[in-house]
Amino acid sequence: MTEDKLPTEYYVIGADLSLNRPGFIVMKIHNKDIDVKKIDCVDNKSKPNKKPRGQTLTEIAQKMRQLVELVPKDTPFYLVREKSINNASFGRRSGTAARTGISEVCGVVDLIAWEHEKEWDEIYPVTIKKLVAGSGKALKEAVAAALPDFIGKQEYHNDDESDAAAVAVAWLIQHNVKEIKDVPNKSDEPEGRSKQNNAEQNNRKIRKGAKGTVSE
Repeated sequence: MTEDKLPTEYYVIGADLSLNRPGFIVMKIHNKDIDVKKIDCVDNKSKPNKKPRGQTLTEIAQKMRQLVELVPKDTPFYLVREKSINNASFGRRSGTAARTGISEVCGVVDLIAWEHEKEWDEIYPVTIKKLVAGSGKALKEAVAAALPDFIGKQEYHNDDESDAAAVAVAWLIQHNVKEIKDVPNKSDEPEGRSKQNNAEQNNRKIRKGAKGTVSE
């Protein structure tokens, strides 16, 4: 989809999905003007009492329905989420339970979308980071710090909410509604890792130059 196919006014609902604390954002777009209507999450992470899985999924479904209700009747809207990487590598890093939980949450929000004859657009995490922060390996803090350039200063209660905002912003960039900002460091490495690699390269040069010689 390109910009000329988008209506003059529409809504975008962005989501960063998880079982513990899925984050959401609702934006109203008129031409290229963005009005953030709602930033929210379902916080199952900081609350001490563990809920039954069914209750957690039900609360996520209820939240999703509430967000869709913010869209005025007959106004077009689009759904976009971070694409979950359900592969062996993800399973080793996060565990099978986490992978299964994300799949269940995706199923719930897919159901809500289908109630409105909608389907979710998905964007890979590395693409979101690259579009918003200029690096596919940008840290969460760098992505959050870049968001005001696109949607102004907003209040986020956790990084799941800011991640949801980044998902929506990346979608808008892909559809030419927002332009990529100039980012000083275009490297795909976090700044700290880049500095470390530079230091290691310098050390290798020193060691190579020192072979057979005595350093003064």
